[in-house]
Amino acid sequence: MSVRSDMAQTALVGISIFIAVVSGFSILIALSPDPTGILPLVGTVILSAVLGPVLYYGIQQMTAQLH
Repeated sequence: MSVRSDMAQTALVGISIFIAVVSGFSILIALSPDPTGILPLVGTVILSAVLGPVLYYGIQQMTAQLH
C-alpha cells in the first residue's frame, strides 16, 4: 500500500466513526425516555460500534465506483 492509500483509509475510518457517533447520539437522544440519563451515552457507544463498520464498508464501495 502506498502512503496516499494509507492516509485515505485513515481518513475513511475517521469519517465513518464521526458519522456513526453523531447519528447514533442523535437517534438515541430522540428515542430515549430520559435524554439526560446514561442510556444515550451507552447506546451511542453500542450503536456506533454497529454503524461504524457498516458505514466504512459502504463508503469504501461508493468510492471504489468512482475509480
